[in-house]
Amino acid sequence: MIKYLFYSIFILLSIELFSQSNDTSSYIFPKSIGVVNDFENDFTSVQKEELTLKIARHQKSTTNQIVIVSVNDYGTYNTLFWYSLDMFNTWGIGEPYVNNGVLLIFSLNKREIRIQVGYGLEKKLEDHEAKYIIDQIIIPKIKENQVYDGILLGLEAIIVEIE
Repeated sequence: MIKYLFYSIFILLSIELFSQSNDTSSYIFPKSIGVVNDFENDFTSVQKEELTLKIARHQKSTTNQIVIVSVNDYGTYNTLFWYSLDMFNTWGIGEPYVNNGVLLIFSLNKREIRIQVGYGLEKKLEDHEAKYIIDQIIIPKIKENQVYDGILLGLEAIIVEIE
């Protein structure tokens, strides 16, 4: 009888725990406002429009989805790696089952940048290529205080790799 009672309580607790919503993404990640999400206000409206048009042209010809995000902080996350990975998955960047998305995320405030690549594009844009784009193309421009130029050139390099 005690064994039956124990199992009943265990099952009820399990149901209660699994039925509670554990979706914290609504307050961890800002709401996506398009393919250019400038939460740090690093770009002018004209620059955001130019980046958006470039991404839209690429997406129309390939179906690949590219999203650019600037953030001030990572919420409850300690690293940009985990923050960007979870943002990538939460926002659903790339087509389902194709996983053809790329997230270019940076924080001037934290002095970090990352390119997160969906599984469907990993053979076209490998880690060492993403690192090269960051280290050799984007960061030198940012160091010259040319954030837009660095992100634009980085975006163009990403597009070349994944076309």
